Amino acid sequence: MFATSVVGGTPTGAKLPGAYTTLSTISAPSNVVGPPTGTTTITALTQAAGKDQPVVVTWTYLPGGDQTGFTIQRATDAAFATGLKVFKVAGTVSSYSDESVKAGVTYYYRVLASNPLGNGSWSAASSITAQ
Repeated sequence: MFATSVVGGTPTGAKLPGAYTTLSTISAPSNVVGPPTGTTTITALTQAAGKDQPVVVTWTYLPGGDQTGFTIQRATDAAFATGLKVFKVAGTVSSYSDESVKAGVTYYYRVLASNPLGNGSWSAASSITAQ
């Protein structure tokens, strides 16, 4: 048996003494030939009126089809250096409901597409002050 890890998208392994030899690989879907190349755009940041309502981040990814996931970052400053939180969703999702916001705090969000071969580019940041 091999203890495997992935370095730069290539499986590597070290044989364990007295174990069977197997090697598994991680592969991208057949239509994916590199990191995502589309453009991710935040289309809306919304929050329903009322106490403790989540902020909903909605985005588009065009032309699409080369993503297997999205990463959403939320911070309390535009440089994404303070209060950073990271959320991950599947590549078929185009919105995220952030239920951990606090009233009166301004939050900045950005989104990027990813696949097993790498990450795309971050969207432009958008901000909202939670109610």
